Amino acid sequence: MRILYDGEIYSIFRHGGVVRYFQHLIAELPIEDVPILLGNRLPDSLPAHPNLELAVKSFEWLVTPLKPLRKWLDRGYCERKWPELAPDLIHPTYYNEVARGRYDQRQVPLVLTVYDMIHERFPDQVDRRGRHSEKKRQAVERADHLLCISETTRQDLIERFNVPPEKTSVTLLAVDELFFERSEPDTLPTNANDLPYFLFVGRRDRYKNFWLLLDALAICQSNQPDRQLPFRLQVLGASMSAEELQRISELRLQSSIAWHPISEDAGLRDWYRHSLALVFPTLWEGFGLPLLEALASGTCVIGSNIPVFRELVSDGFEPFDPCDAESLAHAMERIFSQPQIREDRIARGLVHLPRYSWTATASATREIYQRLVAAE
Repeated sequence: MRILYDGEIYSIFRHGGVVRYFQHLIAELPIEDVPILLGNRLPDSLPAHPNLELAVKSFEWLVTPLKPLRKWLDRGYCERKWPELAPDLIHPTYYNEVARGRYDQRQVPLVLTVYDMIHERFPDQVDRRGRHSEKKRQAVERADHLLCISETTRQDLIERFNVPPEKTSVTLLAVDELFFERSEPDTLPTNANDLPYFLFVGRRDRYKNFWLLLDALAICQSNQPDRQLPFRLQVLGASMSAEELQRISELRLQSSIAWHPISEDAGLRDWYRHSLALVFPTLWEGFGLPLLEALASGTCVIGSNIPVFRELVSDGFEPFDPCDAESLAHAMERIFSQPQIREDRIARGLVHLPRYSWTATASATREIYQRLVAAE
């Protein structure tokens, strides 16, 4: 089977969950398949499939003021090229080009992956003009079949876009094997080990609820007789904003919080491994890959009591109300002070991890490809 992947996502992100998803999906396809990457930019590392074909032409030599021309040239190249590649099926990596009608003249099925409905749930935070959501809606309507990365996302999609359930399937994400490995020596900075620490990883958009975590830390601090926390918070991600630094100062948490850039996977694994717990205070997620990565690395997760986390690991995490800082503070104090509860949460979470493998993801996806191609 010849499968065309529109590599649009590589023009948007160099790293991250969606990039990793397609890397593994393509690499795990059967040896007889021919995956094809079409677009204007290659990923930092190519998917490891022996029959991978590349149809990539970069126009990045056109400087920023000529960006509209760059996009026009890229669109023209892709629209001319993809029919020549003679795919049996098309699986774009993102919504924009499907919404623009790039594949409207196709004679083969088009599969689209829906990652979450964050823009529809929090439009005032991430999509005030509704442009992203409208492109997603158009892409969803044009696709022949929709892959959802969790049952939670599938139900969200059906409800919010009125999609027929039979047009959807769930193909779960997975954890890289590297997170199950144990490296010696560890790659943590030496100054990370001065006190036990909780860990926050990733973006800090408002719905990610980082400010609730700051308030919870302040509550934990106020509960100490000497007003000194017996643990720290290590934050991995973008550098702190002025507003965040001001809030940290107002709460007198400067000595209890340290920031670090996101590590490569091996370093991230060690950050997880040596933490008291990953704190995941988000209001909503389409999946929640850090939850599985943390468990695979051998630590506990303190997570929002939201549907997708229950779907992924049932009671294999310490839950709290993501709208209540007192609830989060209590969960952190409980995990810090009661090691047996922490170990129990880890053990309960680990039971679920065999369910998540990239081989299983690719196999389920390939079955859907085959069904759609056979129906043509």
